[in-house]
Amino acid sequence: MSQPGWQIGLATAGISRRSARLLPAFLLAAAVTIVCSMTLLAYAVSNALQSSLTLTAAEEGASLLDLFLGPLVQELATADKLSGESVRKLDEILETRLGRRSKSIEVWLRDGTLAYSTGNKNRVGTKSAPTEINAAFLGQATAAIQGSADQKSPHPMIEVYAPLYRSGTKDIIAAGKVLNDGERLADELRDIRIKSVAIVAAITAPMMFVLFLLVRRAASIVRRHRIALKRKVAETAALALLNDKLRQEADSARLESIQSNERFLNQLGQDLHDGPIQVLTVLGLKLGELLETNDSEAPDDGRPSFADVDELLNGTLTELRDIASGLVLPELSNLSTTETLCLAIRRHEDRTGTTVKYEIESLPFCPTPLRVCLYRIVQEALNNAYQHAGGNGQRVTTSQTCNSLQVAISDSGPGTTAPPQAHKRGHHAGLGLDGVRRRVEAFNGSLDVISATNGTRVSVRIPLANSTN
Repeated sequence: MSQPGWQIGLATAGISRRSARLLPAFLLAAAVTIVCSMTLLAYAVSNALQSSLTLTAAEEGASLLDLFLGPLVQELATADKLSGESVRKLDEILETRLGRRSKSIEVWLRDGTLAYSTGNKNRVGTKSAPTEINAAFLGQATAAIQGSADQKSPHPMIEVYAPLYRSGTKDIIAAGKVLNDGERLADELRDIRIKSVAIVAAITAPMMFVLFLLVRRAASIVRRHRIALKRKVAETAALALLNDKLRQEADSARLESIQSNERFLNQLGQDLHDGPIQVLTVLGLKLGELLETNDSEAPDDGRPSFADVDELLNGTLTELRDIASGLVLPELSNLSTTETLCLAIRRHEDRTGTTVKYEIESLPFCPTPLRVCLYRIVQEALNNAYQHAGGNGQRVTTSQTCNSLQVAISDSGPGTTAPPQAHKRGHHAGLGLDGVRRRVEAFNGSLDVISATNGTRVSVRIPLANSTN
């Protein structure tokens, strides 16, 4: 598979694996979120109800304490302890119906002294009041659920702290504490929690079911899209392979066309040399023999003499030989890239009698079609420099970057906009810059021509990565 298709396939495989884990992961996350939320809701509801019931128990306990204990502790308004008769009556309270719920009773003075206790009588008179007594002396009734008093009952106990008032007034003379059995409250709280969980579960179940249906439908849509995407990726990969194959075939055809063009030019040059040039050569020899046997003076009637015909024939032969030699390239298969460029420069100097300055780096080895292209570039640019600039300031430089080869041919003439010099013997026009440009573009390169009054510069850049395939 080509590189783009391979990358697309890898990305699609990753998407497929992620989408395959989407449904269970989403359901797990949704289930955990909903269960935690509903559990928190049930816990909050049960705590709110527990607080409400505890407050109700505190108010109820405060009423009972004020009702049963208030009349028996009125002497604490003027004294700091209870009389024996009051203590006896308080002890008898636990023997009434109130004792079925209340396990112990304590009475505290404002300074924290324990004035009465149904439990350990030795603690009476000591100062060890709990902090809840402070709220009772401020007129607030509080309650708290604690463990059992004797650690034998499995049911929790309810501690109720309430103020005790002087009869007929709002003056607080003591604070009372009663420890009630919290079995009924615990049962109510347990029922409330069970009902809360049941209600939450009844609400959560349809939500989870609807969510499951939605997620499963979304997963089905994603699965269909994934299948369609896989099909598109397969088609894209096939097109990428086809495009890569077509590109390779186009590159092969491009190189083959260049080689075919060179073979055609070589054959054309050889045909010119072996055909018309040979015939004209024989014709020139015969004209020379006639010129020796006849009077060489020009006729008086104005007709061309044999000398004129011989000069015209020799000029034609020279032109044809130049054309043929320009079309037939030397053998380049055994030459390096640097040697190929040097050969083009040397042949131009031999043909025109001019001098070319050059700075050619050590260039990498290029395939034959590219070396032929470089030869033609230098040949055509130097021919133009000779034709338009008279060979003045001819210069060839090369440079190489990490991925491209650059060749620059320049002169110091008046530029291509100036009228060309008269055609000189020994020079031929070549294939032209348009033909050179087509050769360069065949290698995915670029050709730039900058012409000014101080000279012309032809710059060619060819990517090595494309040309060395």
